[in-house]
Amino acid sequence: MSADKGKTILIGFAGLAIVLVATIALVSPKFINEDAMGAIGAVQKHRAPQISPTDLIPGAEQTHQQQQLLYADFLADAAALQSVSANIATAPRAESAGRLQARSQELQARYLAAAKAQVENMKDLVAGDKAELAKIETIESDIDSAGTRVQSTEAIDSLDARLRATFSSLRTLLSADDPSPIEAGLAALGTRVDGRHDLEAARSTLAAAMHALEARSIASAMIRARASYLEAMAKECFALQSAEASLSTGSRAPSILLDEAQELARRALVAMKSNLESQTAAADSLGRMRALLDTTSRTVESRSNTYSAASLAGFRTESAALSGALVIHGREAQARAAAEMRGQLTHISNYLGSVRNLDTRAAARANIAEFAAQLQRINHAAETRAVYATVLSDSREVASTSPKSPSQ
Repeated sequence: MSADKGKTILIGFAGLAIVLVATIALVSPKFINEDAMGAIGAVQKHRAPQISPTDLIPGAEQTHQQQQLLYADFLADAAALQSVSANIATAPRAESAGRLQARSQELQARYLAAAKAQVENMKDLVAGDKAELAKIETIESDIDSAGTRVQSTEAIDSLDARLRATFSSLRTLLSADDPSPIEAGLAALGTRVDGRHDLEAARSTLAAAMHALEARSIASAMIRARASYLEAMAKECFALQSAEASLSTGSRAPSILLDEAQELARRALVAMKSNLESQTAAADSLGRMRALLDTTSRTVESRSNTYSAASLAGFRTESAALSGALVIHGREAQARAAAEMRGQLTHISNYLGSVRNLDTRAAARANIAEFAAQLQRINHAAETRAVYATVLSDSREVASTSPKSPSQ
């Protein structure tokens, strides 16, 4: 890895760490205070179940797994590839070959385990679609036949292409955890009741919003995260195979491993930003939903004499139930966003520590020194934003460019 590339990555993580610290300090005020809510909040507050700290993050294990898929394993692999590369440059050829082979076998086993988990999640997602289920089961059969190893990187490439094609065919189903359609429905609801339309239609909208809110799941986010993970692991398998081939011909050039380490670190940086943005956006959306629902409730109550008693009672019941669900989901979303920030800080720290521990090249030591100096210099929000924007504009190449197939 060149000094400039290493410097870019390290400064990028420095900027991300600083942004995370600032965001943790500011995140709580971003959520709408439930004590400030109006009619619905007042009605629902005594009805909402009390939530203990251990209840705040449903699917905590899934959240941890998602972090592993999005960036934790990428950072660990980036450090490992740098270490293997350093070994190739200095150790006896037989030792280096053994390390490459062991690394390749471990990566293949991890790839196949992740592929197995991916098809299991996909099967659950398409349980009612026999045609899609049959395609996924065919892939599952091939994975089972492979066991824990495949015969070639080309076989992984072929399997990954089939998984990517299946993933693309499920995009509509995979949007289930997007809160924007629910928010749009509640915004439209306010327009309708303002026009004094029949409350029965409004009640059906509330019921649909409640159903959509409860149907949101971590599962679809896991499938999306694992798709990117599998693609990156397939490319890493190819890099290891190329390094093995290079070593067998007498070359010790480890550049392909350093290049792959660079890409993995950059993928992690982009994934961190994207995941944190999605977590905070979901939490903010839930807060806006409560505000929309409260405004609609006030409008209905101000015109209560224009509706039938039955319709009004039904609306109050539906709106109170939805408001209570939004309170719970909002707390959960806030907890997940905070957990995401803490997780990112931990993994950034671990990665930078592993780079320091490698201590194999003067350039690496210079990069660490620059990172430490950068932390000392950046103490104003404007500077933080400028550094963060610069690094991420460079890192977007990873997200915006269609990755090459490992066999190319």
